[in-house]
Amino acid sequence: MKAMIYVLMLLISLSASAVHAQALPTAPTPLPTDTELELARIDSVTELMSRAKNWYDEGDLRRYTYALERLVKLRPYNGAFMFKLAQAYGERDMKTPAYDLLLRMQAQGLSYDPSTLPEVFEPISKTNAYKYIVEGLQVNANPWGQGKVVATVHSDVELLESLGYDEKAKRFLVGSARTGQVLAVSADGEVSERAKPANPGDWWGVLALAVDNQRNSLWLASTMLPHFSGYRREELGRGVIVRLDLASGKLQERFELPGDGKPHLVGALTVAASGTVYAVDGVSNQLYRIKGAIEPLVALPESVNLRGIAVDPKERFLYLSDYELGLLAADMNQAKVINLKLDGQNFGGIEYLAWYKDHLIAVQNVNQPKRISRYTLSADGTAVTRVMPLEANKPALVEPTVGALVGDSFYFIANSQRDLYGPDGKLMAGAQPKPREIYEVPADMGMDTLPPAQITRPRTPDQG
Repeated sequence: MKAMIYVLMLLISLSASAVHAQALPTAPTPLPTDTELELARIDSVTELMSRAKNWYDEGDLRRYTYALERLVKLRPYNGAFMFKLAQAYGERDMKTPAYDLLLRMQAQGLSYDPSTLPEVFEPISKTNAYKYIVEGLQVNANPWGQGKVVATVHSDVELLESLGYDEKAKRFLVGSARTGQVLAVSADGEVSERAKPANPGDWWGVLALAVDNQRNSLWLASTMLPHFSGYRREELGRGVIVRLDLASGKLQERFELPGDGKPHLVGALTVAASGTVYAVDGVSNQLYRIKGAIEPLVALPESVNLRGIAVDPKERFLYLSDYELGLLAADMNQAKVINLKLDGQNFGGIEYLAWYKDHLIAVQNVNQPKRISRYTLSADGTAVTRVMPLEANKPALVEPTVGALVGDSFYFIANSQRDLYGPDGKLMAGAQPKPREIYEVPADMGMDTLPPAQITRPRTPDQG
């Protein structure tokens, strides 16, 4: 009822100011300006951000708005860009586009709060419509979920950016991008070393782990980066995937990515039920498969920043996350890539994906709030039909990152330390790394206990 009243109020308030300006029942869409036409030919986010800053510094809010509109068109899931655009509309007293954009953000479960910038939004803040929208965005910031910290990694080893689980030994495994070590972590946080390179060229910093408990194997992906303590500039961008014995940590197989003179960055791995390994190279936007040998599988030249990967048990689809562009499905039978969209949902900033009972578990860590969600897939696997938030906006979710699925529980590192390090791999001045926390959420929350129509959370209307 409150939503219906709001809609009526919004229509009345907007139509009252617009009726005298319209000579026709429906005003024609304005022709694009020369600036808009020029910006439409620019696909570089860096260039657009530079132009936006220059125009803002010059006080040219009209052109600044055009640049932000182009940015949002290119990066439709970027909450920061959307909020900047809403601010531009607010400063220019453009109520209709400002309200429309903020409502879209509210429906996506985002929690950017206009009330924190009262001077910016002052021109559009006097209506009940604005107050309703702000209230909804603030509700989206409420903590949600039943998760908890289950282990704290008390270790001086830096940049623990990967996680797996050894079912037989009942322990977590974490890999260090700094040292190349793999550490075992017990439930009480006790840490012991399980593997490290025996020779300098075996592997470098560990960026991803994938445990194959059935075959007693631990797979890790490594790339030579400045963050690695043994960094060699001439080897920058070399990538390798290795298989270790899960019990002993000894190197069993080593697969180096093609020495094609191009940099690589293998940041995600997954193991299929068959034992086949799939990997994502986020620099070349290339997928690889390891089945006795390493081979290029699918290239995604239009992608921007590939991060997560999951595979269905029949290996028909590889599900991928592009940090900027959203969720993708690579059809292995038809050699095509499908963009998975769902009206009213935001698939931006997905760091990690896991397959779970015809669903995907996703870690989103760039927009506000940071959250863990479960995506229901259609019967044919080619669409997302429903989104169920599992955990969001908890104090422990400082920088949630990669995880591991164990039964009906999903575990992940809740406070990645990567933002404390510069591009040169060095700890930034004044930064103090803290013990990493392993967090658990129930992957099956709401699947069996609630009727389908009730599987939602109070702050985000179910779009299924």
